[in-house]
Amino acid sequence: MVYPHKATSRKSDAILDFGITHNKKEWNAEVLDEATSDHRPILFKSPYCADEGSFFRRTNWNIFSFFLTVVFEYWNTLVYNLDVNSFIELFSLFLSALWDRCSFYDKVDKFRPPWPPHLVLLAREVNKCRRRYRRTRLSIHLERFLNIKRVFVEERFKVVQQKRDKNMSWISENQNIWKYSKTSITEHPSLIITLSY
Repeated sequence: MVYPHKATSRKSDAILDFGITHNKKEWNAEVLDEATSDHRPILFKSPYCADEGSFFRRTNWNIFSFFLTVVFEYWNTLVYNLDVNSFIELFSLFLSALWDRCSFYDKVDKFRPPWPPHLVLLAREVNKCRRRYRRTRLSIHLERFLNIKRVFVEERFKVVQQKRDKNMSWISENQNIWKYSKTSITEHPSLIITLSY
Protein backbone atom coordinates (compact mmCIF):
# COMPACT_ATOMS: atom_id res chain seq x y z
CA MET A 1 0.00 0.00 0.00
CA VAL A 2 1.13 3.53 -0.83
CA TYR A 3 -0.27 6.04 1.62
CA PRO A 4 0.85 9.27 3.33
CA HIS A 5 1.94 9.40 6.94
CA LYS A 6 -0.43 12.23 7.71
CA ALA A 7 -4.21 12.39 8.01
CA THR A 8 -6.03 13.46 4.84
CA SER A 9 -9.31 14.16 6.61
CA ARG A 10 -9.71 17.49 8.35
CA LYS A 11 -12.41 16.08 10.65
CA SER A 12 -10.48 13.06 11.95
CA ASP A 13 -7.12 11.30 11.90
CA ALA A 14 -8.22 9.05 9.03
CA ILE A 15 -6.27 8.52 5.80
CA LEU A 16 -8.93 8.54 3.10
CA ASP A 17 -6.74 8.09 0.01
CA PHE A 18 -4.21 5.36 -0.67
CA GLY A 19 -2.84 3.29 -3.53
CA ILE A 20 -2.35 -0.45 -3.95
CA THR A 21 0.56 -1.76 -6.02
CA HIS A 22 2.69 -4.90 -6.29
CA ASN A 23 5.85 -2.94 -5.48
CA LYS A 24 5.91 0.36 -3.59
CA LYS A 25 9.64 0.96 -3.95
CA GLU A 26 10.37 4.62 -4.80
CA TRP A 27 6.67 5.50 -4.61
CA ASN A 28 5.73 8.46 -2.45
CA ALA A 29 2.49 10.01 -1.26
CA GLU A 30 2.48 13.57 0.02
CA VAL A 31 -0.37 15.46 1.67
CA LEU A 32 -0.90 18.98 0.38
CA ASP A 33 -1.94 21.44 3.05
CA GLU A 34 -4.28 23.40 0.81
CA ALA A 35 -7.71 24.81 1.47
CA THR A 36 -10.44 22.32 0.69
CA SER A 37 -13.72 21.62 2.44
CA ASP A 38 -13.04 18.58 4.63
CA HIS A 39 -10.37 16.73 2.70
CA ARG A 40 -6.69 17.39 2.02
CA PRO A 41 -5.49 16.48 -1.48
CA ILE A 42 -2.68 13.98 -2.03
CA LEU A 43 0.15 14.11 -4.55
CA PHE A 44 1.33 10.65 -5.62
CA LYS A 45 4.85 10.37 -7.07
CA SER A 46 6.01 7.29 -8.97
CA PRO A 47 9.42 6.15 -10.26
CA TYR A 48 8.08 5.65 -13.79
CA CYS A 49 8.87 7.97 -16.66
CA ALA A 50 7.84 7.97 -20.31
CA ASP A 51 10.23 8.30 -23.23
CA GLU A 52 9.43 10.13 -26.45
CA GLY A 53 8.30 6.97 -28.24
CA SER A 54 5.75 5.97 -25.60
CA PHE A 55 1.98 6.05 -25.91
CA PHE A 56 -0.73 6.92 -23.44
CA ARG A 57 -4.40 6.01 -23.30
CA ARG A 58 -7.03 8.66 -23.89
CA THR A 59 -10.58 7.77 -22.94
CA ASN A 60 -13.76 9.55 -23.96
CA TRP A 61 -15.52 9.41 -20.60
CA ASN A 62 -18.67 11.05 -21.99
CA ILE A 63 -19.25 8.12 -24.36
CA PHE A 64 -18.31 5.68 -21.60
CA SER A 65 -20.91 7.21 -19.25
CA PHE A 66 -23.50 7.31 -22.04
CA PHE A 67 -23.16 3.57 -22.72
CA LEU A 68 -23.39 2.80 -19.01
CA THR A 69 -26.59 4.84 -18.81
CA VAL A 70 -28.07 3.08 -21.84
CA VAL A 71 -27.39 -0.46 -20.56
CA PHE A 72 -28.17 0.26 -16.91
CA GLU A 73 -31.59 -1.44 -16.98
CA TYR A 74 -30.16 -4.58 -18.56
CA TRP A 75 -27.48 -4.97 -15.89
CA ASN A 76 -29.95 -4.06 -13.17
CA THR A 77 -32.22 -6.97 -14.16
CA LEU A 78 -29.28 -9.31 -14.70
CA VAL A 79 -28.01 -8.83 -11.16
CA TYR A 80 -31.07 -10.66 -9.80
CA ASN A 81 -30.76 -13.60 -12.22
CA LEU A 82 -27.12 -14.55 -11.55
CA ASP A 83 -25.13 -15.41 -8.48
CA VAL A 84 -22.81 -12.73 -7.12
CA ASN A 85 -19.51 -14.13 -8.42
CA SER A 86 -20.81 -14.71 -11.94
CA PHE A 87 -22.31 -11.23 -12.13
CA ILE A 88 -19.15 -9.52 -10.88
CA GLU A 89 -16.97 -11.45 -13.33
CA LEU A 90 -19.29 -10.70 -16.26
CA PHE A 91 -19.72 -7.03 -15.34
CA SER A 92 -15.96 -6.59 -14.89
CA LEU A 93 -15.34 -8.00 -18.36
CA PHE A 94 -17.98 -5.67 -19.77
CA LEU A 95 -16.42 -2.60 -18.11
CA SER A 96 -12.98 -3.57 -19.38
CA ALA A 97 -14.26 -4.07 -22.93
CA LEU A 98 -16.20 -0.81 -22.83
CA TRP A 99 -13.15 1.07 -21.57
CA ASP A 100 -11.07 -0.36 -24.43
CA ARG A 101 -13.77 0.53 -26.96
CA CYS A 102 -14.03 4.14 -25.73
CA SER A 103 -10.26 4.68 -25.68
CA PHE A 104 -7.48 5.20 -28.16
CA TYR A 105 -3.72 5.50 -27.81
CA ASP A 106 -1.81 8.64 -28.66
CA LYS A 107 1.87 9.55 -28.67
CA VAL A 108 3.21 10.86 -25.40
CA ASP A 109 4.41 14.10 -27.02
CA LYS A 110 0.73 15.01 -27.53
CA PHE A 111 -0.03 14.58 -23.84
CA ARG A 112 -1.44 17.75 -22.38
CA PRO A 113 -0.04 18.14 -18.88
CA PRO A 114 -2.51 19.19 -16.21
CA TRP A 115 -2.51 22.49 -14.38
CA PRO A 116 -0.24 22.80 -11.38
CA PRO A 117 -1.89 21.57 -8.15
CA HIS A 118 -2.25 25.06 -6.68
CA LEU A 119 -4.15 26.22 -9.79
CA VAL A 120 -6.48 23.21 -9.67
CA LEU A 121 -7.26 23.96 -6.02
CA LEU A 122 -7.90 27.62 -6.86
CA ALA A 123 -10.32 26.60 -9.63
CA ARG A 124 -12.20 24.37 -7.17
CA GLU A 125 -12.35 27.20 -4.67
CA VAL A 126 -13.78 29.50 -7.36
CA ASN A 127 -16.50 26.95 -8.15
CA LYS A 128 -17.28 26.49 -4.47
CA CYS A 129 -17.60 30.25 -3.90
CA ARG A 130 -19.79 30.60 -6.99
CA ARG A 131 -22.15 27.89 -5.77
CA ARG A 132 -22.31 29.46 -2.32
CA TYR A 133 -23.23 32.86 -3.76
CA ARG A 134 -25.90 31.36 -6.03
CA ARG A 135 -27.48 29.66 -3.03
CA THR A 136 -27.45 32.64 -0.66
CA ARG A 137 -27.28 35.73 -2.91
CA LEU A 138 -25.45 37.56 -0.11
CA SER A 139 -23.14 40.44 -0.99
CA ILE A 140 -20.36 39.10 1.22
CA HIS A 141 -20.36 35.82 -0.74
CA LEU A 142 -20.37 37.75 -4.02
CA GLU A 143 -17.35 39.75 -2.88
CA ARG A 144 -15.54 36.57 -1.84
CA PHE A 145 -16.32 34.93 -5.19
CA LEU A 146 -15.08 37.93 -7.20
CA ASN A 147 -11.88 38.16 -5.15
CA ILE A 148 -11.00 34.49 -5.50
CA LYS A 149 -11.87 34.58 -9.19
CA ARG A 150 -9.52 37.54 -9.70
CA VAL A 151 -6.72 35.65 -7.92
CA PHE A 152 -7.40 32.56 -10.07
CA VAL A 153 -7.31 34.54 -13.33
CA GLU A 154 -4.02 36.18 -12.32
CA GLU A 155 -2.43 32.86 -11.37
CA ARG A 156 -3.66 31.18 -14.55
CA PHE A 157 -2.22 34.05 -16.60
CA LYS A 158 1.15 33.58 -14.87
CA VAL A 159 1.17 29.85 -15.62
CA VAL A 160 0.24 30.38 -19.28
CA GLN A 161 2.83 33.15 -19.60
CA GLN A 162 5.56 30.94 -18.12
CA LYS A 163 4.73 28.17 -20.59
CA ARG A 164 4.75 30.64 -23.47
CA ASP A 165 8.08 32.15 -22.42
CA LYS A 166 9.63 28.71 -22.04
CA ASN A 167 8.35 27.70 -25.45
CA MET A 168 9.63 30.88 -27.09
CA SER A 169 13.07 30.52 -25.53
CA TRP A 170 13.27 26.93 -26.79
CA ILE A 171 12.21 28.00 -30.30
CA SER A 172 14.90 30.68 -30.45
CA GLU A 173 17.70 28.18 -29.72
CA ASN A 174 19.55 26.21 -32.41
CA GLN A 175 17.00 26.60 -35.21
CA ASN A 176 14.31 24.86 -33.15
CA ILE A 177 11.66 26.82 -35.01
CA TRP A 178 11.73 24.13 -37.69
CA LYS A 179 11.08 21.40 -35.11
CA TYR A 180 8.20 23.42 -33.72
CA SER A 181 6.62 24.04 -37.12
CA LYS A 182 3.72 21.67 -37.71
CA THR A 183 3.61 21.99 -41.50
CA SER A 184 6.38 21.19 -43.95
CA ILE A 185 6.55 22.16 -47.59
CA THR A 186 7.08 18.56 -48.65
CA GLU A 187 3.76 17.58 -47.10
CA HIS A 188 1.93 20.55 -48.66
CA PRO A 189 3.40 21.45 -52.08
CA SER A 190 0.68 24.08 -52.49
CA LEU A 191 2.57 26.24 -49.98
CA ILE A 192 5.45 26.76 -52.43
CA ILE A 193 5.27 30.30 -53.72
CA THR A 194 6.84 31.15 -57.08
CA LEU A 195 8.21 34.64 -57.41
CA SER A 196 8.35 36.14 -60.90
CA TYR A 197 10.19 39.29 -61.81
